[in-house]
Amino acid sequence: SSNKLDDADNNTRRLENRKEVIRGQLQNPYQSQAGLQAVMKAKDSLYGVMETVVKAFKPNDGYEVAISTALGGALYNIITKDERSARGAIDFLKRNQSGRATFLPLNVMKPSYVRQDAKIVCDNTPGFLGVANEFVSYEHVYEPIALNLLGSVLVTDTLEHANELSARLHNQYKIVTLDGDVVHRGGSMTGGKQTSSQSIMLLEKEFQGMDT
Repeated sequence: SSNKLDDADNNTRRLENRKEVIRGQLQNPYQSQAGLQAVMKAKDSLYGVMETVVKAFKPNDGYEVAISTALGGALYNIITKDERSARGAIDFLKRNQSGRATFLPLNVMKPSYVRQDAKIVCDNTPGFLGVANEFVSYEHVYEPIALNLLGSVLVTDTLEHANELSARLHNQYKIVTLDGDVVHRGGSMTGGKQTSSQSIMLLEKEFQGMDT
């Protein structure tokens, strides 16, 4: 029936529109980040500027929200070779009054780990899935950053299990759930529903899932 065809047409159009929106956001993922945008545009002429965290780390399927949440604001940090290159990029931003950005010099980022005794507790707590850095792939050069940002963040399936694990670990670790809820060190909690535009990692996945 023509109604069905109209519906199909509308659906196709809707999908196309959504695709365009996502393509736009992915092509310009740093819209609200003027400093970041300026540095990445000038990347080739700046010494030692490597990659943004969001581009350097690829979350495993199903872990996009957990990893985005674990990284938080660090998603939009810029990895540099060393402090000198970070200073150079900051100078560049000041000279051009292009906004601010945060830099992660590879040579000074210390890994953070889960202590052995805490690991044992984790392994014996229901709903514990692993440590956040286990759920991302990245080039080996970025390992110090992965371990620094994700090496001591725990992932659980649900918020209830996150609370339980946090209590057992005396609130000493940050815990994120697959849904993007967080139990912070100290026990405070953050949660709710993220809009997908907040999560560039989810957009990447949605876009790849659309038959381009």
